[in-house]
Amino acid sequence: MRVPLKHIKNIETFNNAKYEDNIEILCTCCKKYFLRRKKLFLDKLRKGDNVNLSFYCSKDCENKTKFKNKSFELNCQECGKLIKRNLCRIKKHKHQFCDHSCSAKYSNKTRKRVKWSESAKQAHSKKMKEKNIKWSESTKQAYSKKMKERNIKWSESAKQAHSKKMINFTPKLCIICNNKIPYEKRHRKTCSANCLSINQSKAAKRNLLGGSLHPKEVILINGDKLYVDSTWEMLLANDLIKENIRWNKPKKFLLTNGSTYTPDFYLLDYNVYIDPKSLFKKWNAPSEKQKTQLQNIKQFEKEFNAKCILITEKKNLTWDYIKSQTANHYTNGPLKDG
Repeated sequence: MRVPLKHIKNIETFNNAKYEDNIEILCTCCKKYFLRRKKLFLDKLRKGDNVNLSFYCSKDCENKTKFKNKSFELNCQECGKLIKRNLCRIKKHKHQFCDHSCSAKYSNKTRKRVKWSESAKQAHSKKMKEKNIKWSESTKQAYSKKMKERNIKWSESAKQAHSKKMINFTPKLCIICNNKIPYEKRHRKTCSANCLSINQSKAAKRNLLGGSLHPKEVILINGDKLYVDSTWEMLLANDLIKENIRWNKPKKFLLTNGSTYTPDFYLLDYNVYIDPKSLFKKWNAPSEKQKTQLQNIKQFEKEFNAKCILITEKKNLTWDYIKSQTANHYTNGPLKDG
């Protein structure tokens, strides 16, 4: 394939360039060099003739060269002014005008207007009168009274009564500091920007550790508050509190395979760990995540010589079920958290 030298700036760069690299090509209209991929340049050479070949840097340059010899001089249909129009525009539009005002004048002259009869005019005027009925004085007065009643200014006694109601309303308490949230900010969960930042940082930490962003609150026997991650944990915690059984939230245990395991409950008087899991349902094919969790529980029991009760059904979230599972287990005292 013979490459035309007049379209290329440097032959050495063209020969050394790869198929997807950019090369400098001369525009046939503005005589400026622009960048194009070598692939597009060679594809155009294969399709067209090397003699009449042309490359353009933009659409404007292409239009200038294409319609340069195809423009004609015409007279405006309204004012008779000389104008230049391309062949494609002449084919598209029947009449040619110099601007919008001339086209509007011409269309107004040649437009066919239907004259209305007197009966049609009277019917139309009746419709317009019905739409624009004028109000009587009595209706105006009644409407003005209604508008005044809406915009009545409050007296001082009314203001004081309303302020008392606002003071006596039951306010929400802040999640972080337990202070009262004012009435204007009643839709919020925190009382200030400082408490909001603390709450967001806590939520982010819980999310990183695998906990839920919406923890459930549980009140212990001694009155302390403790947060659990799920509703199943909340149900089991409340049942254990009713039966006066001492328990706490254990820390993480580091296993030999590098993974960590954190049980949900530890019974202090029975040396037993409990882990309620709503994810472990009776499916035909458990997921890989569930398999790894089961393996971690078994490895935890072997390494730390502990007993962990896995609860997979909601009806078993009771102390009676746990008691039946821990009947043969003896107490060795609390384990050391890893």
